[in-house]
Amino acid sequence: MNIHGKNINYYENLFSQIQRGQNSYTKHKKLSPYKPIFILSVIELIATNKLLENKINPNSSNYFNLKETFQKYLKIIGGEYKNQTGVFHQPFENLRNDKHKETGEQFWHLELKDDYARIEDIKDAEGRNRIKTEAKLKELVEYGRFDDELWEILQDTESRHYLVDVIIDTFFADENNTQIYDIINTFNEDAKSQNQDVGNPQEANKKYRTTKFLVRDSIFRKSVIRLYDCQCAVCRLRMKIKPMGLSRYKYMVDAAHIIPFSVTYNNQLSNGISLCKNHHWAFDNGCFSLDNSYSIILSNKLSEECLTSLESLNTIPLQDYHGQKIFLPLQEKYYPNLEALRWHRQIHNL
Repeated sequence: MNIHGKNINYYENLFSQIQRGQNSYTKHKKLSPYKPIFILSVIELIATNKLLENKINPNSSNYFNLKETFQKYLKIIGGEYKNQTGVFHQPFENLRNDKHKETGEQFWHLELKDDYARIEDIKDAEGRNRIKTEAKLKELVEYGRFDDELWEILQDTESRHYLVDVIIDTFFADENNTQIYDIINTFNEDAKSQNQDVGNPQEANKKYRTTKFLVRDSIFRKSVIRLYDCQCAVCRLRMKIKPMGLSRYKYMVDAAHIIPFSVTYNNQLSNGISLCKNHHWAFDNGCFSLDNSYSIILSNKLSEECLTSLESLNTIPLQDYHGQKIFLPLQEKYYPNLEALRWHRQIHNL
């Protein structure tokens, strides 16, 4: 932790409580996704080395790239807001109003051009403290930037993944089911087109592809877990905890790729299964697979031993699941892809 205490947990707390307004033009007045998507877009530009300096000038190519990325993710996870245009200037300005509850400090800062003194003194025609148009933003603002501490944290790959997960959680924690499944369905259609665009994965630049899919990978994992009702498809374990100070739950289950993402770059949701930690490890290492009726088949190489009473642990050994059908999503289109399962069986000689 640095001397100001602004470590990754500090920003996790901030990101999990981003203020999200409601606009009157949406049918059910859903929470606005603009600020979270703005942050995700900045993080993606950092991950893909398109943003090398902690400054985003509204008249620069960085701003254009950021706006383009923002619109892309607005289409995918924007819900009822996904078709809105001309709104990018809103989070660019309004994110400065988000402050840490304990310190009262901002993490997004706007620096004005020399002709203007304070951002707080700028008001729109109705006398409200805001920049109402993109043209006005470009006229008044020299650049926007993150805290130096946050910028430094985001240079680390694992930290980026962690904070992206925190932000994506805001879309899956508080929205009603209609909104969530709209996001899931839209993401899945986007994943299909992205998979087609990749071409031959073996010829692709792996580092670029994995960084490009940073945000999509997080959406994939949250979507798969939600489709399986946050439980393991094998043992039906559903364990969650809400850590102190956070507004979101953390779940014990993982979203396992059937064919690893590094092999095909396939984030379609039918290439995923929700599994607990134990069964995720067992699946990835070929201890079991699934047949074409989604029943569990075990490897004849599997050796399973418990050094104490199974009854005392209330534990079911993996071998007892042989032949049992897994728990499946409600919609058949999200069932595990049969071609992917065939690949998994072949690669593990099952």
